Amino acid sequence: MKKDLLVEKRILMLADPAYSENDEDFGEKFILKKEIGNGYIQKIIVGSSIHIMISQYALKRDTILKRPKKEGLSGSKNIITFSFRNVKNKPSVMVSSADMDLEITTLADTFTSNIIITVHADFLKGLIDNNKADSLWKTIIDGKKPFIYEELGSSEIQISAISMIEAKNPKELSHFYYRIKSEELIFLFFKLFLKRKEVQNYPLNESDIKRIYQIRDRIAADLTIIPNLSELVKLHSISESKMQRIFKQIFGNTIYNYHQYLRIREAARLLKEDKISVSEVGYHLNFSNMSHFSRVFKKYMGENPKKYSLNNI
Repeated sequence: MKKDLLVEKRILMLADPAYSENDEDFGEKFILKKEIGNGYIQKIIVGSSIHIMISQYALKRDTILKRPKKEGLSGSKNIITFSFRNVKNKPSVMVSSADMDLEITTLADTFTSNIIITVHADFLKGLIDNNKADSLWKTIIDGKKPFIYEELGSSEIQISAISMIEAKNPKELSHFYYRIKSEELIFLFFKLFLKRKEVQNYPLNESDIKRIYQIRDRIAADLTIIPNLSELVKLHSISESKMQRIFKQIFGNTIYNYHQYLRIREAARLLKEDKISVSEVGYHLNFSNMSHFSRVFKKYMGENPKKYSLNNI
């Protein structure tokens, strides 16, 4: 793959080239401009097949980074980007084709750790038996249509991503390590993605994607509020059928089920990290009663909240 000049431009908007470290084994590391925020962006190129960007920073103001689609570039439809975002807190994974417009919003004073891995579809094809690949896999590697899909990150993804960010390896093994970790993270994404019973790939445009992500952000902002579909339709000027269809296409779930899973994931975090009692967590997240909370928690986490809490003391 050729050097991505748009990526270079975005890095230079945030980071100061005068404060960069260049190492042929560990890549180029840029320190953010003081007026922009605190942290760094690191580029790592592993041969011709894998480009990696690791970033850890907190910005001083809300920032929208745009990735325009690459039209007319040779082979651009076959370039696939895996974005592992916020991996140290509430990880998510977005996979998208290069011919898709994207906007990523980073809120002010919010520390975030991200890993972006860009590969060619031929690289992915070489990892599996293409004769056994089902339609879900082929949706991504065929390169016939623009696409964007997102999964909430698993604990396996979080552990792997953090180890990749914090790794300190001998220089002679660094490319070997980053290649293995990139393949591992991509594998863990597909492990989640292939659980979808079906994947639709309806045509999407920039305004549709922007609306759906605004809807997602709205329902994630306050997990105590059950999504009101009629209200979301009015606020975002979209029909209910289109909203539901595109939301499920991108996130693999209905709006209600997605919201429910976010609530349970937050409940698990509160039980594990903040050591809050089961009843307090259920009350905090506005569950109608504890038996309902326990049933829903077990559905997603495999055990009831009391047992989960005891197992994570």
